[in-house]
Amino acid sequence: MTDNATLRESFKKGANLSDLLKEGELGDTAFFYQEPLAEEQTKVLTLDAEYARRLHGRIKSDGEYKVEIDWKDDAGNIIYTETIVDTEIGGTWTEYNEVVDSPHVDIKISHEDAETVEQIVDASFVLS
Repeated sequence: MTDNATLRESFKKGANLSDLLKEGELGDTAFFYQEPLAEEQTKVLTLDAEYARRLHGRIKSDGEYKVEIDWKDDAGNIIYTETIVDTEIGGTWTEYNEVVDSPHVDIKISHEDAETVEQIVDASFVLS
């Protein structure tokens, strides 16, 4: 599994996140780079990786934001929703590195800042 420093450095360089998977490692990657997030909007990163064991990633926005993960079954039905951060202060990185409950996830990033109309989001995740 990719460590925090490697993920952070590769993200800064705009690397293809699939390159972060170790040779022979199966997985999926998803990211937002400088993605606009409008008021009351939610953006979703979807990852699917059979036999995945860990979900690792990080998110930052320039305004307050909320992050949730929908854990899904093989048919795409939501098993449950996990709140990673309820309201994070803008400019703060939220990191996640946990054993997965399912190899099918939606990571939802929501605009929670009443004082800004639009935010800019950076997020990168590896499921493997």
